[in-house]
Amino acid sequence: MSFNSYEFLIFFLPISLIGYYGLHKLNNKKSLVFWLCLASLFFYGANNPKVILIFFLSIITNYIFTKVILSKNNTSLTKSFLILGITLNILFLCFFKYFNFKNIVFPLGISFITFQQISLLYDSYKGNVNDFSFLNYLFYITFFPKVISGPLVNYNSLTEELDKSSKSEVNYASISKGIFLFSIGLFKKVIIADTIALIVTNGFDLSSNLNFLEGWITALSYTLQIYFDFSGYSDMAIGIAALFNINLPMNFNTPYKSRSIKEFWQRWHITLGTFFTRYLYIPLGGNRKGQARTYLNLFIIFLISGIWHGTGLGFIIWGILHGIARVINQIFIDKKIHVNKYLSIFITFNFVNIAWVFFRATDLKSAFKVLKAMFDFSFIPEILPLFKDNFKVITTILIIAVLLVTLSKINKLNKINNKLIIKISLSILIILFGADFFINGNFNFLKDALANLDFGSDFVMALKIAIIGFILICVDFKNIISTEDFNPTFVNLVLASLLTFISTLNFDKVSDFIYKSF
Repeated sequence: MSFNSYEFLIFFLPISLIGYYGLHKLNNKKSLVFWLCLASLFFYGANNPKVILIFFLSIITNYIFTKVILSKNNTSLTKSFLILGITLNILFLCFFKYFNFKNIVFPLGISFITFQQISLLYDSYKGNVNDFSFLNYLFYITFFPKVISGPLVNYNSLTEELDKSSKSEVNYASISKGIFLFSIGLFKKVIIADTIALIVTNGFDLSSNLNFLEGWITALSYTLQIYFDFSGYSDMAIGIAALFNINLPMNFNTPYKSRSIKEFWQRWHITLGTFFTRYLYIPLGGNRKGQARTYLNLFIIFLISGIWHGTGLGFIIWGILHGIARVINQIFIDKKIHVNKYLSIFITFNFVNIAWVFFRATDLKSAFKVLKAMFDFSFIPEILPLFKDNFKVITTILIIAVLLVTLSKINKLNKINNKLIIKISLSILIILFGADFFINGNFNFLKDALANLDFGSDFVMALKIAIIGFILICVDFKNIISTEDFNPTFVNLVLASLLTFISTLNFDKVSDFIYKSF
């Protein structure tokens, strides 16, 4: 079952909420936890009940190991159980993820589940686990908003949130925020990410025939797709949890405006970065054993991150590239070398964009073909005549530039009221002057430049959505999920309803979340 499905939105979620708040009146925490565990197990096994058996095998095994570690009756035995428990979890992950056995059920979200099992074992060994019980543990592992693709969260944080939710009155502000976040995330996934996916699929399938512009549009489209797909999932997960008055940690914070790879990983998949720092980088020695060891430790965590994401060489190369970039970034920090803000953003974004090509391509051959097209500058002379004597094109570009600069200035003027409305209005102007003009206007620039791609009506719509997505990133809207000052208003309610309605109309065209297979 997926968040972006009719059965989830119409049946599962309402029933889960009705049951939860019905039991909430009994003022019995155990009944609430049991209900959430039951709902979560149904959610996880809805498409294939066989995975529940595999799931429970992992859960029971890890529960026993955790209980032994928490007992601390024998220090050497405790450490042995920690090592054995972590080893078994890694083997469990490798068995299902890296060995392509036929007729074996693949448990969804196995990477996220395994990481949370390992974090609990380690925290138990360090004495950082409170109020441990089988029911709490089952809730921690299975809680359906985050079970498939995160956000990753530690045991104490989630169980404390559950305890707070069970004791407090119904929090209508949290419910309102949850509805708003869910609608934003659903729109990101269904309307933006899944529409842009058409360009991505088209481009990578035709990687042998791409020209310079087509190569860049293909790569940039995937950069947009994976952001809106995964951040959309995170928004929905956080929003669903908020409906139960449970706070999950922020997972994205405008990562494509980062000035360095270090900052990028502080903004992209934040909880994964936190996990690697706490459970791998620090145990390896962190920055406590000299510069050379620090650089090695940084490289190791990104290499493992690449392996964790998938089995292909593309994922490993992606991890290696980020590892090398992070080490170079740290050298710059250590030597106090400063780079211009806008240049550093430009370099970081383009590095991330190029690295994503290896992440997306089905094999290295396809990846290098896309990269070859991106750096085949022989196509540029063919583009220039398209601009000749086209005053409207130059005017359009200038209008877009002025509007973008205006938006960036508005972002710094905190005294301006209704900034969101102003930004949306200016963004619409950009779309009207830009997307429609370039794609459907008298100047058929893209139709001529993208001759190798299937330029049908669906592709045109995908290009428009891609432009809108790029604008949303450029104008730097305040990060939705970090809005501590969110207030439920009629405008927000109308916006949430509209976004949800538009998204549901397109459920027949949607695909699974990218990170669902990790």
